Amino acid sequence: MRQKNAFVLVLDDSVEAAAATIASLGQIVPRETILCVQTAGEAIRLMENEVIDIAFLDIELTDTNGFAVAQYMKDTGKTIPYVFLTGHAGYAIDGYAYEPLDFLTKPIDFMRLKKVFHRLEEYKKEKPSKKIAINTDDGLVLFHPEEISYIEKNARSNILYAVDGRQYTIHRSLNEIEEMLRGFGFFRCHQSYLVCLGNIQQLRQTTIGRAHIACMAGGGEVPVSRAKYPELREILTGSGAVCI
Repeated sequence: MRQKNAFVLVLDDSVEAAAATIASLGQIVPRETILCVQTAGEAIRLMENEVIDIAFLDIELTDTNGFAVAQYMKDTGKTIPYVFLTGHAGYAIDGYAYEPLDFLTKPIDFMRLKKVFHRLEEYKKEKPSKKIAINTDDGLVLFHPEEISYIEKNARSNILYAVDGRQYTIHRSLNEIEEMLRGFGFFRCHQSYLVCLGNIQQLRQTTIGRAHIACMAGGGEVPVSRAKYPELREILTGSGAVCI
């Protein structure tokens, strides 16, 4: 039923509640495919580095809340289906505004949990794989948004850097490309650079002029303008990510 190397993510800062959720999940999926973390930052790092089949997000957390993680996925264009968990059904009204796959109260009803995985399979069948078609010097190339690390302005053209090291030349303005990628989780961090938010691994300050650099998946380093840095930091930290 599940793809190879895909995981079920559980975010819950209550050890007892997390153990109960894992015990229920272990009756449906292999225990070794369940990853459990206690903070939003840890959850986001796993989403950036692992294939997550489905995420179970506790709403009430010490450091932030499950809504912030859902907002992070929306801002970065991640299409991981997720379920909100809480001990208080009153959060359901706010929770459904984020369009989760489901909303479960704790302790989890096992039959309801089984229905979640049935719904997950239906979700996979119904939801088409989101790809972006881009005209390059090598012809029309299809990308999943997360396959693109960043795009750099280069004279009268632009260079697309893929996470796997591929490079493509695009003969459209960066403004046109930015508009085309609107809604796919990209951010104009500099007048000459457009980055995939989900592929930012670190923000660091340089030793000269207090400038900042975004370290990207795939090994690239992209300058962040002083004007854009506060907005970028707010997007990342507002989603529970850790800026280094």
